[in-house]
Parts: sequence; C-alpha cells; structure tokens
Amino acid sequence: HWIKNLLIFIPITLSNNNLDIDNLFNLLLTFISMSLCASSIYILNDIFDKKDDQLHPQKKTRPYAKGKISTIFALFIFLVLFVISLFLVSFIDNNLIYILLVYLLLNIFYSYILKKIYLLDIILLAFFFTFRILLGGLASDVPISFWLLAFSSSFFFSLATIKRCSELISSNLHKNKTNLNRGYQEDDLNILFIFGVSSGYLSILILILYSTSDNLTKYYDSYLFLGLVVLIVFYWLNRLWLITHRKKMIYDPIIFALKDKVSIFLGLLLIFLFVISKNSYLL
Repeated sequence: HWIKNLLIFIPITLSNNNLDIDNLFNLLLTFISMSLCASSIYILNDIFDKKDDQLHPQKKTRPYAKGKISTIFALFIFLVLFVISLFLVSFIDNNLIYILLVYLLLNIFYSYILKKIYLLDIILLAFFFTFRILLGGLASDVPISFWLLAFSSSFFFSLATIKRCSELISSNLHKNKTNLNRGYQEDDLNILFIFGVSSGYLSILILILYSTSDNLTKYYDSYLFLGLVVLIVFYWLNRLWLITHRKKMIYDPIIFALKDKVSIFLGLLLIFLFVISKNSYLL
C-alpha cells in the first residue's frame, strides 16, 4: 500500500517549480512519514476488522486475522510506527503533526462508524487518496489547483467504488455477509456501478477540459501527448470496470494494477508521455 503515497509527489511534478534539494528532502521525508503512518493505521484497521477479515477470501490470510500476532503486539507496532511518523514529519513543519493526527482520528472514526454508512464510506476512501496530494502540496509549498482537486476527487471516488463493488461481489460469491456490515445490500451492486462509472467519466471530462485550457501552455509544450494521456486513462479506467463486472477484480484496484501487466505498461507509457509533453524539444 506504500505505492499509494507516491501521490505526495504529484503537486511538485505537475507544477512549474524546480525540484531543489530542500523540496526533494521534504517530499522524501513526507513520503516515509506518511507510509509509516498509513502502515500503523492499516494495523489498527486489522484489529477493528478481525472478525470480518477472518471471513474474507483474501484478508483471512493476514497474520493478525490468522492469530499469528497478538492484539497487544499489534497495538505496540501501531504505536511505534505512528510515533516515528510524527517525529519525522516534525523536521518539515510542526503543523504537519496536527494534520497526521487529524488523519489518524478520521481513520479511527471511519473504522468504527463511518465505513458502515453507505456512500459516505466511499467518499472518505476517495478523500484519503486526495489527502496525500494535499499533503504533498503542503510539504513542497506548492498550491493545489482546482483542476487537480476536481480530477482527483472524482477519479478516486470511481476507484473506491470499484473496491466496494469487488467486495460486494466477493461476499455474494462466497456466501458471507461481511459487506452487509458496511451498509450495502446485495442488490446495491447495479447502482454502485452507475455511481462509479459516472464518477470516472466525470474525471475524464475534467481531464479533457484541463488539457484544452489556456493555463496548460505554461507547463506543457504538446497538446498531442496530453491527448494520448487522456485516452490512456480513459481506456484503463473502463478496463478496470469491465474486469470488475466480470467478477475478476480483487478487493483493491490499486493492488490489482500493481500485478496487472497491462496496467504496468500503461503506467510506464503515461510517465514517458508526461516527460515528453513537458520537454517536447527532446524529440
């Protein structure tokens, strides 16, 4: 799950700011700190969700769910990781300590209550992704544009909905009721597909509007390459939803993408196109 924290580098990558040594140090420290913080929260979530995880086809293999790790030891590791994350981020800005504390409290509130409230849980999952982008902006002193916030909110809402749909499909296939504890019913799957696909298409529309905006010429040299970026994101997102509809999606689309050869190839292609679009003179 640490791969998700690479979102911290998005603001400085998309901006016209130079990545100097201080910015690079702050971002790397923020990445490590956020990764440790996220790991501690995942441990805490495993404690909260132990009974449900023991019934889940994938999560039941986790060490804590299998009983290989005691609750006391898990809480100890949680505390150690979170304290280290706060210590590291204190070298950047003390205000980031309070931000991580709020992030932790929001995750605890989510694990206890909010994840059982339908739709609100998906909105929060999407926010946790966008939070990483906001954190990256604060660490590098880069303002976050409306375009980026609008795109990330709708795009990650779509991915979060894929996760919920895959979990609901899995619970139906394996005849367990773990997802019913999250506020969803078996016949909610169709409407969730509509919500998720619509949100994904909204993110594509925002990306198209941004790629044709006047502000883009400040940062990029080629509209053609950015047009290809839009097509790749459009294809990838539709492919994920089709795989989910075919009941072949594992519970987390990010983990799926890391193991999927097509997703890896498209990701590398996106990086190449992005670099070229900023430096078209290389051609």
